[in-house]
Amino acid sequence: MFTAHHDEIDPIEDKFPEAIKKIRVKEELIPAALEFLDLSNITRYSVFPDLAGIAGFLKRTSGLSPG
Repeated sequence: MFTAHHDEIDPIEDKFPEAIKKIRVKEELIPAALEFLDLSNITRYSVFPDLAGIAGFLKRTSGLSPG
């Protein structure tokens, strides 16, 4: 998830519809979506290459975190 912050309280996708698109994924499709991302080598660490990203990646791949 990526966000850009501003002082207004309107949803960011309403404020910048040409740049932000909210996509809702049905709960039952989340495991398949995560599998697709894994197969595509899109991980928390590849998106966030910092200590928090590697920590999330290691937690998920070691089975310590469900998602």
